[in-house]
Amino acid sequence: QPALFVLSAPRSGSTLMRVMLGGHSRLFAPPELELLGYETMGQRRQALSGRDQFWLEGAIRAVMQALDCTAEQAQTIIGEYETSNATTTEFYRDLQQWIGGGRMLVDKTPSYAMELDVLRRAEQEFGDQAHYIHLVRRPEAVIHSYEEAHLDQIFPRFAHPFSGREVAELVWVISQQNIQKFLREVS
Repeated sequence: QPALFVLSAPRSGSTLMRVMLGGHSRLFAPPELELLGYETMGQRRQALSGRDQFWLEGAIRAVMQALDCTAEQAQTIIGEYETSNATTTEFYRDLQQWIGGGRMLVDKTPSYAMELDVLRRAEQEFGDQAHYIHLVRRPEAVIHSYEEAHLDQIFPRFAHPFSGREVAELVWVISQQNIQKFLREVS
């Protein structure tokens, strides 16, 4: 089924865009799903553990909303995917079924833009059913917001020698370069 990917650097207004898109009756726009970066749900669970486990919440909220269930029930459902090491593609497909054929899934996960190969997975997994919005915010505003939110403490998810401002600048530049290169490759 079709899916819409909102591609942006973190702090570019993607949450506001998600909320606006989610107001449309034919769109289903949950918080960050953090799926494309992983082959399997088990791999995703292992990578997003400890201090990074809050990144798992978007998928939990998506299942809660799609199936009208509690957080505990959603965690149990996702836990079954993780235990069986189901692919993230299988999870995407089931989520799309749960939301119904008349609604399009919106995945707005800014971390995707940090890796070109992750962006390319959208095309591999969804082919011509993938649609994209490239959301751009002026770099000064993104950098200021990034610094103000102290995102350098959680993003990127690897050790680095850079100051908060330098990280913000790098994240904006790398995200924009990757998105532009990726979009040149798709129809």
